[in-house]
Parts: sequence; C-alpha cells; structure tokens
Amino acid sequence: MELILLADIYSLPNLKADCENYLSAKLSTANFLQVMKVAETAGSEVLEKKIVSFLISDIEKVEQEVDTQLIPSRLLVKAIIGAKSLKK
Repeated sequence: MELILLADIYSLPNLKADCENYLSAKLSTANFLQVMKVAETAGSEVLEKKIVSFLISDIEKVEQEVDTQLIPSRLLVKAIIGAKSLKK
C-alpha cells in the first residue's frame, strides 16, 4: 500500500492507476480501513468510489467485521445516496 503513496508523491500517474486497480480488486472487510486511509492520503477518487460501492454492496458484512465508527461520515453519506439512487 505504500507504493500508491509514493506514486502520488512523485506524480507517477500510471503507477498510481496500477496500484488503484490492484487495491480495488483486493478490497475486503479485512483490509477495508487500511485501503480507506490510503485512498484518503493519496487523494484517490478511484479507490474512494470503489470503497463506496463496496459499502453499498456489502453493508451487512462491513457492519459485522469493520469498526464503522472509523469510517468518515462523508463516505457513509455517499454510500447512502448511492444506495438510494440504485433503488430508483
């Protein structure tokens, strides 16, 4: 996960995109909080969108396995809005 941070610091967009794709594919409840923090630090909109999608699709599992109090409210709001728009 450090590689994406270095790619961001040194402005290496191709490497950052590769890291985003890799972390998006590996996102799970086990690494959810770590990926969320890395996405915030690296300013990754790609990972943030994946995190919100993950919240929408697996909310029960996230609630059971992740300390949801550590999830920023703005991500939770995006997930709620996203879930409501899917129902329409």
